[in-house]
Parts: sequence; C-alpha cells; structure tokens
Amino acid sequence: MRQFVAGLLLGLAAMYWYAYQKDAFLQRASDWFAEASADPGAKEKMDKMISRRH
Repeated sequence: MRQFVAGLLLGLAAMYWYAYQKDAFLQRASDWFAEASADPGAKEKMDKMISRRH
C-alpha cells in the first residue's frame, strides 16, 4: 500500500510539472545555453531548436 501511494503521488507530481512547469524550465535552460555560448546568434538558434509552439 505504501508503494502504491508513493507511486500515485510521484505520478501526480510528474503530471503537474509537465503541465505547468515544463515551458518555464525549457525557457530557462534555453537562455542559459544561449548565454554560455560564444556564438553571437545563439539565442535565435536556441529559440529555433527548442520551439515552444504546439
């Protein structure tokens, strides 16, 4: 029973993250990679590579 409840809570947390936090996480990761790059056009390339259009 304990494993079932733990799995249920983990599943709910994963669904919440995927639904509400995924886009914010991808935006922060994209910005970080663009800032860390030496390429002057890195921001545009990252935006093209990680498209947030569904």
